[in-house]
Amino acid sequence: MSKTKKYNKLFGGLLIHSLILSFSPLLFRAWTDDLNIVLTLATVAAFVPIFLSMGKQEFFKQLTEKREKVNPIMLILLLLAPMGTNIIGAMLGIGMNKLLALAGLSITQTGAEMAKEVAESPGFFLALYTCLIAPVFEEFAFRNNLLRGMEKPRPWLAVILSGVMFALMHGNLEQSVSLIATAIFFSYLAKRYSMWVPIVAHIANNTIFYIFSAFKPAAGSLLDTVNNIITFGGIIAFIVVLISAIRYIIKDIRGAKIADPNSAQESEQISIDTQKKPAYVKNIFFILYFVYWLAMIVLNDFVL
Repeated sequence: MSKTKKYNKLFGGLLIHSLILSFSPLLFRAWTDDLNIVLTLATVAAFVPIFLSMGKQEFFKQLTEKREKVNPIMLILLLLAPMGTNIIGAMLGIGMNKLLALAGLSITQTGAEMAKEVAESPGFFLALYTCLIAPVFEEFAFRNNLLRGMEKPRPWLAVILSGVMFALMHGNLEQSVSLIATAIFFSYLAKRYSMWVPIVAHIANNTIFYIFSAFKPAAGSLLDTVNNIITFGGIIAFIVVLISAIRYIIKDIRGAKIADPNSAQESEQISIDTQKKPAYVKNIFFILYFVYWLAMIVLNDFVL
């Protein structure tokens, strides 16, 4: 398959995914008024073009691919580390809001609104969507599909871009900015480990958010103490994981530039690949993806 056809399928499927995710709720709302059921149906329906563009064989091949093994202790650290990336995201969100305020602009505090919605109406379908459906299908679409499809020839550029594209998909400025650090972290996990590591980490991150938003622990309560322990442990875990990630990235980049002593031809090819500009940056569907979601952010935050 030519690169043009490959990227047309990859980004074309992702663009159709975006359109279904944006507009299918209008159809499902005619069937049920439960927004959580609507979002669940929209998320599953939006994955269909992704699955079709990948094909069953490729989907399961990527999903079951084995990369670096992760021991139980490191897995616990990886599950807690998003607490640190969430703090970074929150700081970025605060900075963005201050800049907007200086310009006389304001946007809906989407994160606070989501937490309020969970607190006011916790239930089965909200928990199902937040803790399972959304994280699983988002990882299928943006790591198992998008990241894997972009990894060559610049894997670390793919990690960053797939994270940014995932953040933009949320369709509002506050959430997109605050999720960038966590999204890139999930892409790093998919790059280094099997796909199940970012899936489980994403589920854990959303579940922690749901639990502490739904129950809103009072200060000094047992649940509040648990929340503080998890937050503090998450910060420590993030620092440990960050150090490990930096070491891994340096080793990985160096490894891509070192010749295999048994293959000069492979060495030359690696050198070429690591310097090549990815062909997908000129793909029309890749460009349209950014145009579409940036337009949606403007409409959602500053027009509607």
